[in-house]
Amino acid sequence: MVPWIARLWRRVSVDTWRHIDRDERPDDAHGWDLATMVVLIATAIALTVAWYLGLPEFYTKHFPYQIGSDQSAWLVRGNLWWAGIITASCLLVPLLVFACVPRVHAAQLLRAAGRLLRDPRVWLAIAVGVVPAILKDPRVEPIGGRDWIVVGLAYAAQLIALVVLMFGYVTATLRPRFGGHAVFVALIPFAMFHYGRVTPEALGALGTALVLIVSDLRRPLGGEPAGPAIDRRTVAILILVAVSLTAQEYFGDRAIFDKVIARHSVPREWYTLYGFGWWAGWRVLGYLVLPAIAIAIIPGVRLRDQHLSVRGTINHLWLYAALFAAVFPAVVIASRTGSFQETYPFYKWANRSSKDLWLWEAMYAAQFLSLEFFFRGVMLSCLRRVAGANAIFVMIVPYCMIHYGKPMPETLGAIGAGLILGTLAMRTRSIWGGVLIHVGVAISMDVLALGHCPPPGHGPCGGAQ
Repeated sequence: MVPWIARLWRRVSVDTWRHIDRDERPDDAHGWDLATMVVLIATAIALTVAWYLGLPEFYTKHFPYQIGSDQSAWLVRGNLWWAGIITASCLLVPLLVFACVPRVHAAQLLRAAGRLLRDPRVWLAIAVGVVPAILKDPRVEPIGGRDWIVVGLAYAAQLIALVVLMFGYVTATLRPRFGGHAVFVALIPFAMFHYGRVTPEALGALGTALVLIVSDLRRPLGGEPAGPAIDRRTVAILILVAVSLTAQEYFGDRAIFDKVIARHSVPREWYTLYGFGWWAGWRVLGYLVLPAIAIAIIPGVRLRDQHLSVRGTINHLWLYAALFAAVFPAVVIASRTGSFQETYPFYKWANRSSKDLWLWEAMYAAQFLSLEFFFRGVMLSCLRRVAGANAIFVMIVPYCMIHYGKPMPETLGAIGAGLILGTLAMRTRSIWGGVLIHVGVAISMDVLALGHCPPPGHGPCGGAQ
């Protein structure tokens, strides 16, 4: 049975990726690589574990403050928990994953980390990130006290772990095939992991990333061989991905809508839906409009090459239908859980009327179409020139991270979903099957969640107010 499973796995995955590599790939582009796949999937898992288990909300829920106890000591322990989870996840999860996969060696990650940490430029970058964070917005007061020193060291430890993961493990593994593009691949999840942090931490992390990238462009970090020459079009797309995701995070949230739009300027009963319109509009802008403009500007990149073929989806429609049929039972089972019913539908007044429901679903579908264009179209098509099928694994990491805030099983499931949909998009040169699955699953989830909502006129879903 095990050999049969191995042959099946190879047929539906490795053989498909190698077919993608042979399909109109430039002669100097590298093909599918096991170590690249493993390190990027391990990175997505490590960052997800760090984000969910290291959140302050996780600590306060499982280790609540006891009235009358030392609040300062409780805060320090919380910061140590946060830093400890991030450090352990970033450093250990990739090592454990590598150790479990034949033909890749965990020792190569340790050697990469050692070379990176011997580079003085790395410590300069870490100092650039730590100093503003612990001086401008310290987690504990007073500055200079024992607790402040402990928390500062904990913050430095988690930043070092993130740098080792992204600019050590990932960059060193990718560099032989990606060359100088590797640091721009690392930049995207490194930036995304700092979304929502206080301003000094976010700006410090940006400074750390800029120092590392500029240093690497001058001379590769850790003394690594330079690898293939940089393709400016690919770098432009990778920077576009980072900028687009960051803009959506900081300007596309509904909390920003609350700040810029006065409540009295919008009918009260539609205010929440307008807020979701703001959210969906930013997704369309960031995932669809801005990339389309960039593609029109960048020489040698064409919009029609961004996996927009309809024929590819039609020829494989049976496969997408089978995938939907495989996913649907899991959706039904998940719909019975409390976390699912609290999360979906995002628009809590979708149960009020059919107008509410279908206006919301139209917005939801528009952002899914834009999302597929961005991740399975632009990212995969443009990275194909330098990475071949490895582009799928590069895409998986930020795709997983945009699910942060949803139930953790769904976020981890996004790794597998991204792998399957990315492979199909590259093989068929079409994003439309992914659009159909995404929209179909999303509407199914909302409809199932509505079954647990109050009837019309009796309040919103999920206990919202």
